[in-house]
Amino acid sequence: MIQNQNADDIALVAPRQPDRADRVGAGVVSFRCEWVAYALLALVVFALRVAELDTVPPRTGEVTGLLAAWNGDPSPSPLTFWAQRIGFGLMGGTELAGRLFTALAGAAVVFAPLAFRRELGAGRAFLMSLLLGVMPPLFIASRTSEGIVWALLVSAVVLRLALWAYQTGSRALWSAALVALAVLALLTDSTGPLLAVMLMVAGVTAAGWAQAASEEDLDPDLDHPAPRHGDQLAAQLRRLPWDSGLAIGALVVVVTSTLFFTFPNGFGNVGQLLAGTVGLFSNNLPDSPLGAAVFHLPLTVVLAVAGIWVATRSGWSLVDRFWTVWLSLALLVLLLLPGLNNAAAVLLGVPLCGLAASALTAAFYTDPRQSIWVQVEADRGDELASLSLPAAGRWILAPVLFALLLMLSVHFQTLTREFIQVSDGTVFGLVSRIQTRAASPDVNVALLWAFIGSMFVLVGFFLAATIWGNRTSLQGYALGALAFLVVMQVSAGWYTAVFNANDPVEAWDDPVTGRGYALLDQTLADLRLRETLGFPYLPITVVRDPATGVSEDGLLGWLLKDERITFVDSLDAARTAPIVIVSDGYFEDTLEPDLGGSYVGQRFVLARTWTPASLLNADVLAWWFQRRTRAQPFASQSVTLWLRQDVFEGIPLGGSLLD
Repeated sequence: MIQNQNADDIALVAPRQPDRADRVGAGVVSFRCEWVAYALLALVVFALRVAELDTVPPRTGEVTGLLAAWNGDPSPSPLTFWAQRIGFGLMGGTELAGRLFTALAGAAVVFAPLAFRRELGAGRAFLMSLLLGVMPPLFIASRTSEGIVWALLVSAVVLRLALWAYQTGSRALWSAALVALAVLALLTDSTGPLLAVMLMVAGVTAAGWAQAASEEDLDPDLDHPAPRHGDQLAAQLRRLPWDSGLAIGALVVVVTSTLFFTFPNGFGNVGQLLAGTVGLFSNNLPDSPLGAAVFHLPLTVVLAVAGIWVATRSGWSLVDRFWTVWLSLALLVLLLLPGLNNAAAVLLGVPLCGLAASALTAAFYTDPRQSIWVQVEADRGDELASLSLPAAGRWILAPVLFALLLMLSVHFQTLTREFIQVSDGTVFGLVSRIQTRAASPDVNVALLWAFIGSMFVLVGFFLAATIWGNRTSLQGYALGALAFLVVMQVSAGWYTAVFNANDPVEAWDDPVTGRGYALLDQTLADLRLRETLGFPYLPITVVRDPATGVSEDGLLGWLLKDERITFVDSLDAARTAPIVIVSDGYFEDTLEPDLGGSYVGQRFVLARTWTPASLLNADVLAWWFQRRTRAQPFASQSVTLWLRQDVFEGIPLGGSLLD
C-alpha cells in the first residue's frame, strides 16, 4: 500500500521548510515493497532490451556506427564507439556485441530517477522509471546503439552532481559537475551539446521562476524570509570553478576519446561529433522526431498535460518547473532543427514522463479532508460500506477504465481498418459506405460498441463523481490510463524494434532493413559451409553503386566485413569472378549483366521504404492504430547474388583458403 512520507524528504535546500507545492507535487513519496517493485521492473526492462538483440538485422542508420567502430573510423558518438569496440573485442563482430552495452546504458537511464529519490519522492521516482521503461523511443534507441542514450545517461550524472553541489555549495562537486558537462557535450552524441545547453537553461530558468513566484508570496512581516532558489543559484554560479572544471573536463575528454592515449585517432570522434552537431542545423533528414514522439506517446502527452494542470492547481514545485521548461526547449529544438533523427524524440519523451509522473503521483494522494458520503464504522469490518470510502473508489474505477479502453481500442481498430476501403479516405466516405451497405457487417457492430464504450467512459465519470467526488474519480481514471499505457507502449516498442523491425510502415526508420538481408546472410553461410568448411574466406566481388547504398559503408559492407570482399566500380572489373553481387539499380535495361560467362542469380531486397504522403485523410488513423496503409512498402535497395555456373554446380573454387 502506498503511503505519504514527511515532505521534509523532498526539500532541495535544507533547512527550508517545504511549501504546499512540494507536498502535493511529491504526493506519493514512499510505499511498501518498493525494492520488490524495482526488482520486478528491472527484470522486465533488462529482458526487453536484451532479448533478440542478436537476431534483429542492423537498421540502415545503425550500420554506419557499427562499421566505424569495427574499422576504427571516426564516429559521431565517442562513447558508443568505445562501447562497440569493447563489445567486438569481447564477443566478436556481431550485432549483439555492438548493441549490448548501449542497451544496458538504456536500462540505466530507466532507473536514473532513483538518483533523485530525495527530490522526487520515492513514489514519483518509481512512476517515472516505469514510464521511462515502457517509452518506445527510448526502448528502440537503446536497442539500436543510438548515442543519444549515452547523452541521457550522462545528463543524469550532470544533474545529480549539480544538485549536490547546489545543496552543499562544494566547489569540488561543482568541478565534477563541469567535468560531466564536458563529457556530455563532447563524448556522447551530436545532440549532446544541445542537451547540455537545454539542461543549463532549464535549471537556471526553473530557479528564476521559483524565485519570482516566491517574491509574489513573500510576507513582509517575516524577519527571516526563507532562502530563495534564484538568489542561491546565482550566488553559487558566480563562484563556479570554471578553470579547474574545464581543465579537468578537457583532460577527461582527451583521455576517454583516445582510451588513455592508446588509440590517438579516437580524438577524431570528438571532431566528428561537433561536425554532426553543426549538421543538425543544415541537414534535412526525412525523419520527424516530434511526429515520432506524438505517434508513440499519445497517452503520455495527455498525462503530462494533466501534470501541468495539477501543478497549476496545487502549486508549482521546482521539479515541475524544471520539466516544463525542458519540455518547452525540446519542442523548440525538434521544430527548428531539420537534421535530427527520430531517436531525438527521447528529448521530448523524458520531460513528458516527468510531468506525467507528477500527475500519476497525485492519483495516489489521499486528501484526509475529503468527506465520506456514508458513515462507516472502522470496527465493523463492513466490506460493502468500505467501498464508500473515497480512497477505495480509485481502485474500483481503474480496472473499469482499463477494460473500457481495451474494448474501445479493439472496435476503433475495426473502424479505422475500413477507411482503407474508402476511395477518398474521409469520414463522409465511410458514412456513405455504411449507408449503402458496402461496408463490412463488423463495422456496424464496432461503431455501435465504440459509441456505447465512449458513453460509458464519459457518463461513468460523472456517475462515479457523485459517489466518490471529482478528485477520486480523476485518480481512478489516471490509474486506469496508466495500466493501458504500459500495455500499449510495451507492445508498440516491441513491434517496432523486433517483430516489425523490417517494416518501414512503423514510424521510425526509413528505409528499413528488409528480410532479404537475413536471407542473403543465410545463403552466404550455406555457400561458405560448402566451399570453405564454414571459414569466412569466400572471394566475393561487389560492384559499387553508392546511389543505391551498395558500398563499403552500407548494409553490404557490414554483412561482408569478414569475407574476402573486393569492391569494384564497374561490371567489367567483376568479369569472370566466381561470386558477384550487383545492385539491381546498376543495370535497368537488361535482366542479366554481362560478366563474361554463364551465371546463376538470386535477388535479395536489402532495404524497403514507404512514404507517408500516400496516406489519405483519415488513413492516418488506420496507420496509427493498426499500421494498415493504402500504399505498400517497396524495395529501395536490392541486389542480385550471381554465382558462376561451375561454383553453382559445386565445383571447388580451388587454391588455398588463405590465398
